[in-house]
Amino acid sequence: MGVEFLDLPGTNDREEQNKLVKDQLLTSDLIIQVVDARKLMTLEERENFRDWLLNRGINSVILVINFLNLWEPQEQKDVYYRLRFVAESFRSNLPSGFSNLYRVDALPALRGKLKGDNNEVQRSGLSMLESALQTIIIQQKQEQTFRRERFETISFQVKEIALNQRNNLIKQLKNIEQRIDKEKEIKQKAQQVINQGFQRALSDFYSWLYLPKLLNQYQNELAIALEQNTFQQWCNNDFQDKIITYQKNINEWGDKACLFFENNFLTPLNISIPDPPEISISLPEGNEEKSNYFNDITTVGIPTGIGLLVGGPIAAAVLGGASYFLNKTTTQAEKEAMTQNSQTPSTSVEFAQNYLTHFSEQVLLSLRKYEQELSKIMEVPHNLHSSEIAQLSYKIQILNDLLTGL
Repeated sequence: MGVEFLDLPGTNDREEQNKLVKDQLLTSDLIIQVVDARKLMTLEERENFRDWLLNRGINSVILVINFLNLWEPQEQKDVYYRLRFVAESFRSNLPSGFSNLYRVDALPALRGKLKGDNNEVQRSGLSMLESALQTIIIQQKQEQTFRRERFETISFQVKEIALNQRNNLIKQLKNIEQRIDKEKEIKQKAQQVINQGFQRALSDFYSWLYLPKLLNQYQNELAIALEQNTFQQWCNNDFQDKIITYQKNINEWGDKACLFFENNFLTPLNISIPDPPEISISLPEGNEEKSNYFNDITTVGIPTGIGLLVGGPIAAAVLGGASYFLNKTTTQAEKEAMTQNSQTPSTSVEFAQNYLTHFSEQVLLSLRKYEQELSKIMEVPHNLHSSEIAQLSYKIQILNDLLTGL
């Protein structure tokens, strides 16, 4: 008769079975529900069965009671009566005058089929069920509007679910956008506060490093320290304390930026004190002249080596072509550039001036580099949560396409 018959597993066993049954029922034209008379469906099972089917436009179900022959006549009537209430909900598309509740004793029906005993098959109730099914199938082939009705019912539910999901996603998207705007606002304010504090600390350090001011404050003291070989004591008294203070103030703002912007890639500012000038002496040729020079020279110990300074009233005038470098790590190219770009110092004051000038230049370079790195950390990104926004927007577009199709 052109009928595809699907024998489905029972329900209320495993979730995989329930899913399979529900998926197949959505595309079925007629459902035959076999009920075990020995353990009728509970009220909850009946309600779930009825609600799930009717909510999807499935309203053609034939109930078949098996094992009813195992009960006494009165008990059979009670079971039949109880199932009648369930069956009445599922006969809207069935022909009038046809019942959708049948008794079939399966084992006697099977025996009658195997023996060719039609009387036993009829007593089992199977013949009556077969006859009813043939009539129902013929009618459903002639009128299949129930398929369209079911499709409309299901599509309406899908549309309602899709609308709710889309509205929820739009709400989530707006919340994210509002949160992003708030985060940006907070980060911009934090950026402003931290930058202002950092600039104040930086300005104080720049002011201290301003060369004329630095020379006026430290040049003479450093010159005397070089003459007296007390560079380390001079450095520890005030000069190094100032550097540590300014450096600490700047690093504190850098730490705040790293903490707030969740970035640990900023290398702390670390300013090292250059070694004192390292003095080398070139003496005139000739033994007598060398001897005369050495008679007027006082040897003074300097932390990075031994320097020869002139004694007597000239006090620290350096003989011959003297040269110096601020620290041991100075590259050869820097040394050559310093030698070419500056005149050879001849007094301790000039040594002090060159030392402080070079120190100021190197620290200023370090500060500019630190400032650039800090500005990168405090940049407020324009693509906050961009992947989350893109994902939500994509889902909304899919739902919009679905709703358009529905």
